[in-house]
Amino acid sequence: MAFASPGVSIKEVDLTATINVADQNIGVIAIAAQKGPTDEVTYISSERELVDIFGGPDEYNYESWFAAATVIQYGGIAAIIRPAGGEPASGSDLALRTANVDTDGTTSGAILINNQSDYEENYGTTTAFSFAAKYAGTFHNGIKVAMTDVGAHQRVTVNPATTGITGVDTISAADSSRAAGTYTIGAADYTAQGSGDGATFSIVVNGSGAATVTVTSSGSGYVIDNTITVPDAKLGGGGGASLTFDVSAVGAAMQGPGQFLKWGTSPNEYYATVYSNDGTDTYSLTLWDTTKRVAVGTVLKDNAGLTIATVTAIESNDVYSGLEYDTGKKWVSIAPQPGTSPYTKARGGKFDEFHIALIDSLGNVTGNPGTLIETFTFVSKAKDAKSTEGVVSYWKKVMETQSSYLYGGEDVLVAAGDIVTVELGTGSNSNGAIGNNASSTTFPIFNKIVSQTLGSGTDYDWSTKSATINSAVETSYDLVSDPEEFGDIDFLVPGKITGTVAAKLIAIAESRRDCIAVISPQRTDVINSSTSTKKTDNIVDFFNTIASSSYAIFDSGYKYLYDKYNDTYRYVPCAADVAGLCISSTINSETWFSPAGYNRGNLRNAAKLAYSPRKAERDRLYTARVNPVVAFPGQGVVLFGDKTGLSSPSAFDRINVRRLFIELEKNIARFSKFQLFEINDELTRSAFKGAVDPYLRNVQGRRGIYDFLVVCDDSNNTADVIDRNEFQAEIYIKPARSINFITITFVATRTGVSFNELIG
Repeated sequence: MAFASPGVSIKEVDLTATINVADQNIGVIAIAAQKGPTDEVTYISSERELVDIFGGPDEYNYESWFAAATVIQYGGIAAIIRPAGGEPASGSDLALRTANVDTDGTTSGAILINNQSDYEENYGTTTAFSFAAKYAGTFHNGIKVAMTDVGAHQRVTVNPATTGITGVDTISAADSSRAAGTYTIGAADYTAQGSGDGATFSIVVNGSGAATVTVTSSGSGYVIDNTITVPDAKLGGGGGASLTFDVSAVGAAMQGPGQFLKWGTSPNEYYATVYSNDGTDTYSLTLWDTTKRVAVGTVLKDNAGLTIATVTAIESNDVYSGLEYDTGKKWVSIAPQPGTSPYTKARGGKFDEFHIALIDSLGNVTGNPGTLIETFTFVSKAKDAKSTEGVVSYWKKVMETQSSYLYGGEDVLVAAGDIVTVELGTGSNSNGAIGNNASSTTFPIFNKIVSQTLGSGTDYDWSTKSATINSAVETSYDLVSDPEEFGDIDFLVPGKITGTVAAKLIAIAESRRDCIAVISPQRTDVINSSTSTKKTDNIVDFFNTIASSSYAIFDSGYKYLYDKYNDTYRYVPCAADVAGLCISSTINSETWFSPAGYNRGNLRNAAKLAYSPRKAERDRLYTARVNPVVAFPGQGVVLFGDKTGLSSPSAFDRINVRRLFIELEKNIARFSKFQLFEINDELTRSAFKGAVDPYLRNVQGRRGIYDFLVVCDDSNNTADVIDRNEFQAEIYIKPARSINFITITFVATRTGVSFNELIG
């Protein structure tokens, strides 16, 4: 501050900064799961959540699945990665596909939506499907999507007009040989009132047989095709050939969904659209003005003003109350009839509202076929629509953010033939499609109840691609390899153990330097191996191939547990238990306490072990950096060692020391980031030391370290260091050490000996 005259200025310097401690206890596990997002990390904190999002264990993934469940049981958070294996077109994928359905009611083909980011990036404006599952696999096959919008407002029985073709004529053949030929008539003479597209009538040829002619729409009203081809068999012999039109049977005057009707005379003309036809003469009508009901005796005309039917009975003035989203299940039980939202109405638009119901038709989701699993009411066809509370109500965004099962795809939710596109009430076409903004938009409406069922979802192809799938599971851990891209983790936990998996996880841990890879032996080294000695040999041989690292923990165990989801017992590796013991030690004691032994090293949910090494075998294992997992009678199953995978003698060959330094380094590094771009002077260095000293003193008081020294002054921040824009701090730590060996000496003495003299 510059002073123009004498004065006092007060400034504050904050030297009270503290180091925040973050203990998340996260274990990363890759699982080829039954469902769930792929190619992203999902945090799971309960077994129920694990089942809900990723499904239960199966014959292929149970080792990985129970690894995740075990981390959770010890109080940790499981960071789950489900591999996708590439896009379907790659040719080397895992055969994983996403269930979907197109507007025509059929599946649109082999698609793979990995996760929400993938959906937003590649499918947010898609025309590939109308609905697709949020999770790839078979799990969501059979989800039925039912939709209804403004719909029908009245149900009537009509007496169709059955006559109305005017003009009967005889045409003489110009061909004197009476051969087959083409005969032209004047179309204007044969106007068909109310016959409609597809109606037929007969042509009698010399009384000897009949051909048929189809009535088609052309301009105003309906006309007969003016070109008629007569086959040779229809031409009789003798005299001039003649064709006679027989107009005795025209067919039904009214059509099915989408036909437009009007009654009354201007300016009191009213309009409706045929919504559905039950196959008789009973029709549901969509009324543009719901206050203008059709009465018995009303003469209904088409758009050309030609009479097509007379109303003979009215079944109900409340059609919506009878509409079903599934057999025997009414829409009215979910919500009142949709129409136009306040948002769209205020902007001059209409008919944007509709309802969506999801039904578990096969029972894949709930176990009970036909269960209603989700509803989304009064969602909007308008892209910019909001509810009265200001929440986005556009149907695709609602599905994306609120549905647990489906994403929305193309904005044409139903086939073109199932959408009413003309609003006769205003004499104009609808001026917008689904997905337009609300302003002045008349949205097309569905002309029938719409239902579509998802299909084509497939699971991992274990029968032919098991090696590819296992490789994809291993590769999935690359998602967490960069600590800047993916934040704090504590453990890397494999399911199926191989040498390449072990090497992969240890390499990631070594690179990150903030987590530990926990590795059990290969399954074949322990399960069904002939003798305990052979198992020991196998385990030692396997871990001898694994590189030395203090960022790894090796164990000897496979435990036997009950799989309640499949009612069977399974052997699973103990690696997740070792990670879990570390987690529970952090929760109940401190990070730097050993997870081994009778106090903190008891494994959970272990009915028995596939291999419980004896003392001599434990000696061999421990020398080979392997922590024995031992079943002690009356003591339970215990982790009986606390070595890291470091082969050379060092303080870092102990789990508690490695975990101590990981925690110290994480927390101090996190605090140190705030020193970036500050001035390297005595004030900054003092502030740093002033935060680190009390933090380490606190750790010392909690028995984590014996002593420490922090050097951060001009002795290590020399002029050269400062000129290089660097900041130097040196922290010396004497870590607390765990007890691995106890020697107790009992000395027998003569009666007259003084103990004090003996000790001396």
